[in-house]
Amino acid sequence: MKNSKRDMIRRAAALGSVSSFIAVLLLIIVYSKLTLDIGVVCPFKEIFNIECPGCGGTRMAISLLHLDFYQAFRYNPFILSTLPILAYVYCKQAYLYIRYNILIEWLDKFLVIYAILLLLFGIVRNIDMFSWLAPTKLT
Repeated sequence: MKNSKRDMIRRAAALGSVSSFIAVLLLIIVYSKLTLDIGVVCPFKEIFNIECPGCGGTRMAISLLHLDFYQAFRYNPFILSTLPILAYVYCKQAYLYIRYNILIEWLDKFLVIYAILLLLFGIVRNIDMFSWLAPTKLT
């Protein structure tokens, strides 16, 4: 089956809409923290008093906006370290989806492995020996 230009435009519009929605949500969260000093409360931290794998993500994004890469790393080293990989996979998948309407054949395996690594990071950062992985502010 041949991909028509109309189908490619429709897929690009759908992907662009979802991506834009997520980007706007992230910008609202970061903007509210920067201007109103209203942060996102982590339910894991509030209920269980442990750091979840995403704890420090908003502060990491703000540090990146200030080009403070070291502080961004201190807030969430796993997510910061894997951002280039995630960006590559996202761009590659977006291209293949828009152009050919296909998924990367290894995308499901990648997402499972990434989720497992993220879960392991969340566990390890709560062990006393690895407390340096918890979000910390430099003084």
